[in-house]
Formats: sequence, structure tokens, C-alpha cells
Amino acid sequence: MAVSGWHYDGVTAARRSVTVEVRGARLAIFAEGLEPQLVEPELLRPVEKRRDAEVYALDDVEGWRLGLTEIDDALVEARLPEFEIYGSTIDRIGLPKFLAVAGAISAAVIALFWLAPGWLAPLVPVETERALGDALFADMKGVDLCGVDDAAASRAEGLAALNALATRLAPDTPIDLGVVGFDMVNAVTLPGGRILVFDGLIQNAEGPDELAGVLAHEIAHYQERHVMAAMIRELGFSLILTTVGGSAGTSINDLTSLSFSRSAEREADAAAIAMLDDADISPAPTAAFFRGLQADEEDMMGDMATMASFVSTHPASEGRADRFAAAVDEDRDYAPAMTAAEWETVQALCK
Repeated sequence: MAVSGWHYDGVTAARRSVTVEVRGARLAIFAEGLEPQLVEPELLRPVEKRRDAEVYALDDVEGWRLGLTEIDDALVEARLPEFEIYGSTIDRIGLPKFLAVAGAISAAVIALFWLAPGWLAPLVPVETERALGDALFADMKGVDLCGVDDAAASRAEGLAALNALATRLAPDTPIDLGVVGFDMVNAVTLPGGRILVFDGLIQNAEGPDELAGVLAHEIAHYQERHVMAAMIRELGFSLILTTVGGSAGTSINDLTSLSFSRSAEREADAAAIAMLDDADISPAPTAAFFRGLQADEEDMMGDMATMASFVSTHPASEGRADRFAAAVDEDRDYAPAMTAAEWETVQALCK
């Protein structure tokens, strides 16, 4: 059975009406007044699908075109190339299945991207992490540490009181503390154990016991390698490599933009509660601190906006204050985190 169509031979611009038959494993193209042309079906390439014809080209013959106005079973059996709608792979398995597979792969990639930093962070050598923290701090713009270059004895006493508190909370973890003169309720933990406490946090704390809870929380982030995981997740290994190489160009805003996952916050809270317990410091003031943050988060007005800094980088989870409150032993006589005189020197560090 012959099917009708049209043909350009690639030599002349003449369009000829043709009929096409299957002859063995080849197609025979008949045009009036010309010898039949035999073509191997596998050499044909689908070019265009029109309303009235499917158009094929012939490999290695520029301008050769065959338009078939109908396709019969014989042409299909002769393995005439089929037109692709979405591509050979999608056409083969079907669009719905392809979308389902693609969606599953995309979800797996996103999950891997989110979880991988937590797996990779513990693999970073401690020496590399410390070098990263030192480089970040050395290259940090716009940060002046209160009391570091001041010869006043009161400033030295304030820094000594802070470092004594850090040692009391984590005696086996080397911590390098500094106070930054920013009116922001926050603290920043750098890789390698350097913690920068903002003066806004000190001035807004009700007492040294509240500061102790927040400091224990930050120490826990370092101990659990949450800082490295957050940097890998949000800034990538490129920052680590360039920073260790001495070209970080970071700022305090870059570091306060890092945020921890809710699971990391729960781990840090649990570790902080354990530190406070070992140091004989009541967790009740820390519970009050987080209740204050929750209230400020619900009603950000006026000066309360300063609280947004800690809330944005330490996502508040329901029951956080309750966890610290539940850890309070009502029959225990806790020791204060500092003496009143020491707390006064800490509050005066940036004045």
C-alpha cells in the first residue's frame, strides 16, 4: 500500500508530489517522471510536525525533505523514526512517571543539601576550624572589643570575670571571650571557640545568671560543631577555603546572619542545661530570658526590636523556656554566676 506525500530532492527547489511504499527494509519514493528512490528508514530524521504532514530530513543530504500526509502500519513496522514530544526518555516512560521520578530526585537532593553540613562539620579538623575562626576575626570589619586595649584595672576585672564564668561552665573547652560594643541582644560564636558577646545582651540581662545560660548555649553550639555546620550550609566550603587563605572580607553582620536549625537549638539547650547543672548555676534565670524573648517576638515594638536579633538567629521553639524551668531543682541552693561586684565590672566594660 502506498501513502501520499511531497518531496524536495535537495538539488532543485521543485516540490514534487510523491507516493511512498515499503520495499523490504527500505522505503521506495515514487515521483512522476523520475526513477524510484530507495531510502533506509534509519537514515531519516524527524524535522517538523505540521497539521497536514510529518516532515523528515535525510542525513548527509542538505535540503532533502520528505513530507508524509499519512502514516500507515507498514511504515511503522519499517521503523520509520517517531517524533519526540518531550524527548526520548520522557516519551519512553511517560510524562507522569517522569515527573514523579524527577520530584523524588529533587527532594533527595534538597534533603542531602540540608543534612550534609551536619555530617561534614565533625570531619573538619579542629586546627582548620581554629584557623578559620582566627582568620574571620582578624579580617572582620567594624568590630572593636571593649576593654582589650584599655589599661584600666576595672576593664581587666570585667574580662577576667567573664572568662572565669566560661571556664566554670566548660572547664575542658578552651573559650576565647570578647565583648563588642553593639547595642544588640545577641552573641556570636565563631569557629574555633571564639565567642563575641554584644553589650546589648549584657545591658538587657537581668543578672549574671541569665548571661550564664546564654553563654552556655553558645558554648554548646561550638562543642556540637553547629557553627561549622551552619557556615557550610549557608556560606559553603568556598568561604572556608578563601578565609583560611586570608581573604574573608567578612563583617559582624555576615556572622549574625547565620542561623541554627531547631534541632541544633534543642541540642544546645540540653547541653547548656547540663553545663549550668555542673556549674551549680540555676537555669531559672535562663528560662526567664527565653520567656522574655518569646514575648518580644510576639510584640516587636519600640526597643523590643533589638530582641529580634537573637530571635532571628536562634529560632524560638515552643517549650524552650519550659525546658530550662523544668530543670530547676527547687530544693537546691544554687551558687550565683558572679558576685555583684564582678557583674558591675562586666556591665561597665563598654562604657
